[in-house]
Amino acid sequence: MKYLIFLLLILLFTQRVRAQLLDSLSLDTARTYISIAEALKTPDEVYKLSLRKHNYTQLPKEIKAFKNLNYLDVGKNKIKELDSTLLAFEYLQVLNAEDNKLESLPTSIGQLKNLRKLILNRNEIYLLPLEIGFCSHLETIDLWSNNIIELPTTLNQLLSLRAIDMRVINMNLNQQKHLKESFPNIKFYMSQTCNCGQ
Repeated sequence: MKYLIFLLLILLFTQRVRAQLLDSLSLDTARTYISIAEALKTPDEVYKLSLRKHNYTQLPKEIKAFKNLNYLDVGKNKIKELDSTLLAFEYLQVLNAEDNKLESLPTSIGQLKNLRKLILNRNEIYLLPLEIGFCSHLETIDLWSNNIIELPTTLNQLLSLRAIDMRVINMNLNQQKHLKESFPNIKFYMSQTCNCGQ
C-alpha cells in the first residue's frame, strides 16, 4: 500500500513538473516542433512550436493542446488577427508573429504574464492596446516596419522593458523625440528621420 501511494505521489509530482516555465537555457535548447501533427503526438512535451510559412490566415485551433508552450513562432504567414487562442499559453515567453497581416493586437495580450519577447515586425500594426502594460515580464518589442507612431503610456509600467525596435517607420524628428521623452527608461531603435509632415 505504501508503495502504491509513493507511486501516485511521484506521478502527481511529474505531472506538475511537466507544466513549467522554462529558464532561458532550457528554452534555447528545447526541441522545436515544426508540424502540428508531429507535436500532437506528445502535446505535453511541446515547449517550442514554429509554424512559419504555412499560409495560415488565423492561429490554428489545434495549438491549444500545447499547454506548456513557452515559444510560439507563427511568422511569415497571412494572419490578420491574434485571437483568444493565445490565452491557452500561460507559460508563453516568446511570441513571434513577424511578417503577417496584423493591424493590432487583442486586449487579451495583457494576460500573457510571462511574455518576455514580442516580435511583430513587418506587419501593418497601427496601435498597441493599453493592456500590453500588464505583460509584466516583457523585455523587448520588435515593431520594425509597421504603421505605428504612438505607444500606450502603460508601457511605462513595465519595469523589465528595455528596448523597442521602431526602425523603418515613417516618423519625423518631433515624433521620435516625443516617444523618447515619453518613455525615458526604454531604448528605442529608430531609422533616421524622414522630416515628413513638419
